[in-house]
Amino acid sequence: MLAFALHKDFFDEIKGPSPKTPNPDAWTPNSVPLGSKPGSSKVLSVSSVVTFILAVGLAHFIIVVGGLSGSRGYAKLEAIHTWITSIVSSN
Repeated sequence: MLAFALHKDFFDEIKGPSPKTPNPDAWTPNSVPLGSKPGSSKVLSVSSVVTFILAVGLAHFIIVVGGLSGSRGYAKLEAIHTWITSIVSSN
């Protein structure tokens, strides 16, 4: 229940404008407004948000499937770091 209480404003934004909203033209279904100042009209498009989520999901998938997590993953990261350092220092 606490999660719903903390994210009430987010759910209200998803729901869209109500008929009682004084300026219903300010909200478009393809954008998510940022900030609460009326003068600032920063807007993120839904496609850019979905693209970001997909990129993070793909990166997470590669990290997990590639075995780059846990102690073995840290050992792989150290090996990659050593390899790159040796390449850079040899030039």
